[in-house]
Amino acid sequence: MTHAPAKLHRRAARPRRPFRRRGALLGTLALSAFQLACETPPADEADAGEDMLWVGAIEASGGTAWLTPIARLDEGAWRQAWPEPVYDLLIEVPVDSAGLVERHAAMTALPLDPGGPGAPRIASPHRWLHYPRLVADAAVRSPEPVAAVVEGLALSDAHCGRRWKLRVRSSRAGDDPPEAAARDLNDGVSVNQRPDEVLQASDVAGLDEIAARLGFESRTDWGVGESYQDFSWMGLFRFGSTVLGVVDRRGYEGAGYVVVEIDGEHSRIVADFHRGGC
Repeated sequence: MTHAPAKLHRRAARPRRPFRRRGALLGTLALSAFQLACETPPADEADAGEDMLWVGAIEASGGTAWLTPIARLDEGAWRQAWPEPVYDLLIEVPVDSAGLVERHAAMTALPLDPGGPGAPRIASPHRWLHYPRLVADAAVRSPEPVAAVVEGLALSDAHCGRRWKLRVRSSRAGDDPPEAAARDLNDGVSVNQRPDEVLQASDVAGLDEIAARLGFESRTDWGVGESYQDFSWMGLFRFGSTVLGVVDRRGYEGAGYVVVEIDGEHSRIVADFHRGGC
């Protein structure tokens, strides 16, 4: 299946500038602790009016939920949605003859969209619908998501590199303290549009064969060293006539997320996001 559902072909209300991967200008500014606050109201749904489908993943760690956008479907074409890990932290900011630095120079290293009026916003939706990780052989999987709201942006460790992540909280948390903000957000898949159906592995005919055809073959004996790899389906969803699967890929010294359009023998990988390695 190579066609996106019809409702996903609508043109976005305003043009979006593609994110340009730049060097990490903020490496010396305590990036691991840097957070850009986003003033957003609690959400029961994802971003209204967002015509592009975004797919992301949440990792919960130490009572904090971190969301990484993986890919977006823009006018029928899948595109990279977020900067992959950075390994070269060389910083150079142009300075003119008067010793002045262009006011937006530092912002070019951040995943921000400066195209709108007023202050720049993050270059992704700020409200998401989150579904917990697919559990094999689960009898029932709730179709109801947890609404997640972005409230911070940080650069954190990614194996031997650094990558941008979005700190999110459950809208159910209200004014709860930070340690409770992620209580409903476990590892899983987040999207900015409600899927037509949340699927179980048993709902997709020949899923194991599709995985093998796409190269998702787990070799989990650590004794094999660099050939170690493990794959698992994080989520399966139907948007219109398109079935999407998100795969958690882990290797010997690295990891990634893979988005698959599932259509039997015509299944294909549409996005492969590297999330760090050594």
